[in-house]
Amino acid sequence: MMAIVRKIYGPFNYEVVKKGTTHTARWYFNGIRGDYTTAHWVLIFNPETREFSASGNVVGQGLGGRTMRSIEQSLSDYGVKCVHDKMFLRDNDPVLEGRVVDLLKARLSPEAIAKASALAIIRK
Repeated sequence: MMAIVRKIYGPFNYEVVKKGTTHTARWYFNGIRGDYTTAHWVLIFNPETREFSASGNVVGQGLGGRTMRSIEQSLSDYGVKCVHDKMFLRDNDPVLEGRVVDLLKARLSPEAIAKASALAIIRK
């Protein structure tokens, strides 16, 4: 299914998360979805499968991870939820369409891709 995204900000806060013996690389993003709701996304790289995946939540609907809860709290501390989403958009801004994982991955720098590749090589 194709997603429509109006704005993507980030990546922010690169981290490697260890669960058991598995490590994943994660980058965090904020943005505005096609329906003008503000969202948080996490781009996750699994070095074992060498694949990227993404998950996301709409701001205010509760977040599952500790880092995402922290980000949402810091945004609400600055009153971000009170700001109207459309104020960040101009009529001539292009609308992004595609899989969210591909849209987020395209925003990674060559250095970020290198970090993911290094994590995959270390796993061997």
